[in-house]
Amino acid sequence: LIDGAFHNLSDWWLMGIQSTLAWADEEQGLFDVTNQYLQVGAEGGIVSMGLFIWIIVCGFRSVGLTWRFMAEIGEPAADQFIVWGLGAALFAHVVSYISVSYFDQNFVNWYLLLAMIATVRDQFVMTGKTNQPNNEVEKEEDGQVFVETGPSTWLMPLALP
Repeated sequence: LIDGAFHNLSDWWLMGIQSTLAWADEEQGLFDVTNQYLQVGAEGGIVSMGLFIWIIVCGFRSVGLTWRFMAEIGEPAADQFIVWGLGAALFAHVVSYISVSYFDQNFVNWYLLLAMIATVRDQFVMTGKTNQPNNEVEKEEDGQVFVETGPSTWLMPLALP
């Protein structure tokens, strides 16, 4: 399949191709694109494939920066493990893309993972979150005390009357 894509590069590199039937080999059945990287390239061209790979690189970079930042500020190991799990899930998608082309509702898992990675990165790296003693922050607004602890700081604070 990869060989067929490169032999027909002149057909799809600029804006993609409507059908990969021209790549078909009766014996091997190469018209069915089962590689997500080639699928993105066949649908949108080499620039589209490059942007897809760039999104993956940014995802790994975000996971790495977040994990490193969490270690530096002394976040609990359990919270760091969650970020590591996001990186492992991203790695699983990247490896499966070699032999599986996503379609229909399978994209939901992919976009959900990207959103979780971006959200966790935003919470730690972009905001410059610092670790308070016992990882607890108390704020008082309008007579209410808001307590943020552990993983709940990623989602929303608990309001206590």
